[in-house]
Amino acid sequence: MKRKLMTNYLFEDIFKNFKFFFKSTKDSNREQKFLYDVSYGFLPREFDPENEKDDEIIYNEEDEVPEMYFCLEGIVSVGYFFGSGRKTKHDFKAVKKFVQMFIICDHYVVNNLRCEFVFKCEKVVKCFALTKKFLLKNIFKKYPEIANEIKANAHARY
Repeated sequence: MKRKLMTNYLFEDIFKNFKFFFKSTKDSNREQKFLYDVSYGFLPREFDPENEKDDEIIYNEEDEVPEMYFCLEGIVSVGYFFGSGRKTKHDFKAVKKFVQMFIICDHYVVNNLRCEFVFKCEKVVKCFALTKKFLLKNIFKKYPEIANEIKANAHARY
């Protein structure tokens, strides 16, 4: 009953909208257990570029990436800063833009890598995070075959 409540009610929108990330082995009972265990790691997050606490840059180049984000709404640009010296928003070159229902930084988290680009919040982003620590220590150790599939798929999408 708890498993159905967590996977089919509380986080159904995450599992449904991001099924390309969560797809795993054909063993549906094991997959349901996997989704149930993952649901305990979701943390709500919001990034607001107008906020005082400087939410505009989510991750910068060479940053350690402790969380990946399943974004339900908002806009995030991915790119880089050019020029030397002080980095301003005028020095940012966007090369890709994500709008509603997107994942960012999954490749960096599941494969334990540093950020290679700048992830910049353009419009308020509401999302759920999964931490690297939770995934690598709790989930991937328990489900190694699903972990390998997720890592390969994240790398291919990257």
